[in-house]
Amino acid sequence: MKRHANEPHFTISPRHPELPRQRDKGLFLSVLLAATVLFVATDECSASPRLAASRIQAQVTDRGTSPVLEIAQDARGFYTRGEYSQVVSRVEQGWPVLAHAGPEWAPYVANPNMGAAFYYVQALDKLGNRAALVAGTRRVLTELPTAMDDRGDWAYAKLCDLLAADGHPEEALRFAKQRFLLCSYEKGTIDRSARMLAKVMGAVDSSQGLALRFVQAQGDSKSVNPLKSVKLPDESLATATRLLTDGYKTDLHGRVSLQLLDESSEEAAVTASGSLREACRCLKARDLGITSANTAAADRSKTGAGTSGAAVDPVAPEVLSAPFVGGCIAAERSLPDEVWTGGKLTADLLYYLMDHWWFRQAGRLEVARELVQRFPPVPEPEPKTSSKLRLWLGDYFRSINDPRAVPYLESVLAETKSASGKEPAPALLLLGQYYEQTKNFQKAAETFASVEKYTSHTDFIPDL
Repeated sequence: MKRHANEPHFTISPRHPELPRQRDKGLFLSVLLAATVLFVATDECSASPRLAASRIQAQVTDRGTSPVLEIAQDARGFYTRGEYSQVVSRVEQGWPVLAHAGPEWAPYVANPNMGAAFYYVQALDKLGNRAALVAGTRRVLTELPTAMDDRGDWAYAKLCDLLAADGHPEEALRFAKQRFLLCSYEKGTIDRSARMLAKVMGAVDSSQGLALRFVQAQGDSKSVNPLKSVKLPDESLATATRLLTDGYKTDLHGRVSLQLLDESSEEAAVTASGSLREACRCLKARDLGITSANTAAADRSKTGAGTSGAAVDPVAPEVLSAPFVGGCIAAERSLPDEVWTGGKLTADLLYYLMDHWWFRQAGRLEVARELVQRFPPVPEPEPKTSSKLRLWLGDYFRSINDPRAVPYLESVLAETKSASGKEPAPALLLLGQYYEQTKNFQKAAETFASVEKYTSHTDFIPDL
């Protein structure tokens, strides 16, 4: 069965405890048997995927058949045929099953309840009823435990954009908080959650004061974290209470999410005690920051004591801070001195911004200026320093007519000219601008002439 062009590839990531970490021989043999049957039944699968899937499922005797898988397959079939109303009807009919099911192993759809949720939201989008789309996406994020954490990133992105565009950024912030609260303790997921949180905070407070207060509160008991006062979605709290009362135990990651939403942080920590990553996730949720979680991860890595489970790498503080500081710079808001003097903004943060963020030239110059002025000496223009950092520093020195611009920009040129597929035009252009600004018109003309060898877009070259 071909995947739809816009369909994300739903898989069970090893970082999530959908499958137990312990070596369960029975489950392993079942998966191996299913994979063997899947290989043999390839021709049958292409002719009748659902029939073949049912036969393969029958081989996994310890798991039995999966009603969740059937809902996901039906939803996908209806969506592929353009029967969007049928998708909505089928998923809503099976909603009680989806809401209580954890991620299930299946040969065709890994994490099938998320697959069903995806087609449900996409179908609502195709039907063109914006109110129904907002309500349906909201329902996914507040009633499906498996969608509440970073496994529902796609739904969070869609809903927050819809709410902000409809003039409800404060409501979007409630969901951005839920996403950050429940996301896994990993660099990538924290980065994505922080980017969304910073984006929504910028929509709520265009002065970026909310974002900066969040950065200042990290690891500082005297500063009030503004996220603490933001209420979580009421529906999520109701779902947590209901499912925990019903004894939801299908999915460890999902159960911890419900306990964190229910403010049962101590109970969540007990549930997560077999996994250091889950324990760090609980600390992150408690503090709405990563300082304590980083300490726990570092202590376990150094001593091997404390929470059981495999060692976990701490998440660098700049991963969390960069989206908020970067948002201020992109919005051309100056950073107050107390943010710097409080030690929240470091040279590592500026290096991280240079390597991972895109800014207009004004933003790049501000980052480079702060690095040069606050954290001297600056890196030498050597190949071991990233070419992007050298380019930004060269641009800053050019902007103040400092001769140090030349070695930085020439080092980038030397590297890009010798590397296949790299574009030297930006460094050449900046070098030409430096010579023009310092009245060395002969060198400027020669440099700008070199630009024409590498690009046909020469409208930006001045007439000298």
